[in-house]
Amino acid sequence: QKSPETRVRGVSSLSQRGADVTLKCLMRGATDYLTKPSSMGNGESPAAFRASLLTRIRALGARGATGSAGAPQPAGMSEAGPDEKSGQPSAWARRKLAPDAAASVLNAVHARPEVLILGASTGGPQAITALLDSLGPLLDDIPVIIAQHMPSIFTQMFAAHLKRQLCVDAFEIDGGETLKPGCIYVCRGGQNTEIHRSGEGLTAVVHPGGGDTKTQPSIDMLFSSVARAVGPGVIAIALTGLGSDAAAGATAVARAKGVVMAQDEASSIVWGIPGAVSRTGTCALIEDIQGLAEGVRLIFERT
Repeated sequence: QKSPETRVRGVSSLSQRGADVTLKCLMRGATDYLTKPSSMGNGESPAAFRASLLTRIRALGARGATGSAGAPQPAGMSEAGPDEKSGQPSAWARRKLAPDAAASVLNAVHARPEVLILGASTGGPQAITALLDSLGPLLDDIPVIIAQHMPSIFTQMFAAHLKRQLCVDAFEIDGGETLKPGCIYVCRGGQNTEIHRSGEGLTAVVHPGGGDTKTQPSIDMLFSSVARAVGPGVIAIALTGLGSDAAAGATAVARAKGVVMAQDEASSIVWGIPGAVSRTGTCALIEDIQGLAEGVRLIFERT
């Protein structure tokens, strides 16, 4: 907090204690983490670990050279005071979008939202928590599905953190769940999740991961499956993160007449994922966390 330009990266063991400490660091402002090479042979080799570390350091260095990413304010830490008219907590205070931005959002809406999906990687836990906290009571009206790149031991703890922080039901997806409004579903790390239409409801289906586990759960797979299952009733938001996962999925959402949004470069820790989505030309809104929350609220108010 005393040095906001400093980037902190954690290095964790894949143990319960190591994951717990790492997640707490991420929620308090750490930029990212890497898991240590395992002496048991079930993790990255030292050479692969070194390559991953250098890639991520270079990404953060490039971000610092182009501008200062303002990390999202943690829940309850907004600089704004309570909303004067409503008396609501500061995290729910409204910040109106510019008229052209509001018009862009409303022009992209073709149905009342049925599900909200979020995808993120580097810097994601803090951004996701801040965004959901900003939505406040709207979380009661819609199921939220999160694809955050991290190992399974972290996604389980992340779901528990969201439950404590937001006072809503939050679960790590096991597979077979029927999605319910007012619940947050975190895709399990190291595996991939799809959402299928089952009668009148939506059901989560989990597939074994494969290939590069650092990009699992797949945001593209989640976004594309929700586009097929829900069509125009989906809001998809791409948040801070390294890579381009989500670009193909966002395109699928837009083709299904859903609404696509992305975090702006100035507020992203790494503008990889949201930048890739923005370059697809599918975004109805590119904004910081508070702006994205306002875009979602606007859709609910007008549908």
